[in-house]
Amino acid sequence: MNLEIFILSIVFIICGLPSFLINIATFIVIIKNQIFRRYHIVAAFVILNNGLTGLADIGLGITRLIDMNHFDNDQLIDNYYCMLHCSNILVILFLLDGFGLLAFSLDRFLMVRFPIMYFKDMRRIVIILLSTLYIIPFLIMAISIAIEIISPPRRISPICLGHLIYTENTFSVILCMRTLAAALSIPIMIAVVVIMFRKRQAIVASNRSVTFTNIESFLHRQKDYAITAIWSCSITFFLYILPAINQLIHDRLDTFNENEMALYALILGNINSYNIALIFIYRQKNIFKNIKKVFCKFYPLKKVTTVVPGIENQIVARVIVKPINIE
Repeated sequence: MNLEIFILSIVFIICGLPSFLINIATFIVIIKNQIFRRYHIVAAFVILNNGLTGLADIGLGITRLIDMNHFDNDQLIDNYYCMLHCSNILVILFLLDGFGLLAFSLDRFLMVRFPIMYFKDMRRIVIILLSTLYIIPFLIMAISIAIEIISPPRRISPICLGHLIYTENTFSVILCMRTLAAALSIPIMIAVVVIMFRKRQAIVASNRSVTFTNIESFLHRQKDYAITAIWSCSITFFLYILPAINQLIHDRLDTFNENEMALYALILGNINSYNIALIFIYRQKNIFKNIKKVFCKFYPLKKVTTVVPGIENQIVARVIVKPINIE
């Protein structure tokens, strides 16, 4: 078991680092670009939560490696000490990720189904969605933590497995809430695709004066969006929802390998944190260049040496500085 936890801790670090970098860079680009910020602010905060999930993965992998060397194999601690552990932070962020998928799907649904109302009251709708995204998960976690604090302490492993921090019933509620929120996002996104398909047919049929090139471009964009939406839903189902359901079944049945199932569900859910960011990068063709510029800001300036003609053996070094504008 220790060897397995050691390997999984390394996997957490490996999966968490690119997730943190990609999601945070995408979030920075969206926030700095006025157009992206106006129309994709909900997606930006969902991507931010995914980036924080990647950061928590790195912290979890490092702390578990430290805990394995610090504590004995048979040593136990009170579950209270795990409330501030990276495992519990990851439980909170996973709950935020589930509700983030739902908020993102609702945002796209309102924009497609009620475009006039959406663009008229966009600020209010975004505030409501973002408030719901954070208030409900934090309320669930606050109640869960309060229940654990007022309950008698339980002795658990010092590596603080997330599903052992809380009682079985409490953690099952947390798991069900985030799974239900993520599951609801799938039919909503499918409804978005259906609505867009019907509107596409109506627009093409009613606009006879539109040029062939414009129609082809419009159809290509709609088809591209439908394909990416279906891919996103499939990834969410197989990497986030299905492993969570499997974990819930093993927890409720108290199977001998419930700890392993919880760790595997955690890793697959972490891979799903790439979902929204990569879909957004794929949809916005020019955003990849801006993301590269975000990383280039941390590169040192390059020195280029050139030989001045006519002056033998004399070399002049000059520094080329190019201003970076990610707008």
